[in-house]
Amino acid sequence: MLASGCVDQTIQLWDIQTGELLRILGDHDNIIWSVMWSPDGRMLASGSEDETIRLWNMWDIWIEEPTRILEGHTGFVYCVIWSPDGGVIASGSSDRTIRLWDIQTGQSLRTLEGHLGSVFNIAWSPDGRVLASGSEGMTIRLWDMQTGQPLSILQGHSGIVHSVAWSLDGEVLASGSSDKSSDSGIQKRDGS
Repeated sequence: MLASGCVDQTIQLWDIQTGELLRILGDHDNIIWSVMWSPDGRMLASGSEDETIRLWNMWDIWIEEPTRILEGHTGFVYCVIWSPDGGVIASGSSDRTIRLWDIQTGQSLRTLEGHLGSVFNIAWSPDGRVLASGSEGMTIRLWDMQTGQPLSILQGHSGIVHSVAWSLDGEVLASGSSDKSSDSGIQKRDGS
């Protein structure tokens, strides 16, 4: 099943074999910027301009309401991603922060601050030890997930960093930017 977030404030669920629209979920109050399946495929997270993250239990695609609503950002939520073990969600926002959320309790565990502009994309390293974030500030920040402290700031783009992605072995981080370039480099586990 494919999930898409829409300008019309809905999430659409699609059968990828037939192309059939299976279900429309509507609970957000503004544009949905990001949807992400949990690693086990049982839950869906959505982030919106309404400054919230909604969690949907997808065992039953006929659900009417989200299982949980995560509130705390003071700006649009541009991106959501599950930790590799599925126990935590990270969200990036126009409030220039990244929040880490406990899935069981819905509580904000930690707020990562330091970006000079909106956080447009985040990516967890495959081992879950490092989080990469790309922002309007034209930088990528690497965060230690045990301490919440920044490991390093990667500079080199001359435009907004819209995307970051780790290689499967966690050794290379690729980034894409509005400067019409993409970049990748060897990234050691310690962020150097």
